[in-house]
Amino acid sequence: MPPIENPPAFPRPTTDNSPGHEGMTLRDWFAGQVAAGFATATVAPGTRVPTATDAAQFAYRVADALLAEREK
Repeated sequence: MPPIENPPAFPRPTTDNSPGHEGMTLRDWFAGQVAAGFATATVAPGTRVPTATDAAQFAYRVADALLAEREK
């Protein structure tokens, strides 16, 4: 399976006054958006509170799924 395309999220073109910059990757942007939503979620009483590592792993799994779906 070929690697999933992971383009820059907010590329900035080169101009006369500044060099271009690719910024963060789309994968990182997607994961950050998932993590932000995850951080605002409430946990039902009696439910285990996910660790930061759990949240980060989940965010990148979702980001990878979004990138894969984007290629279809």
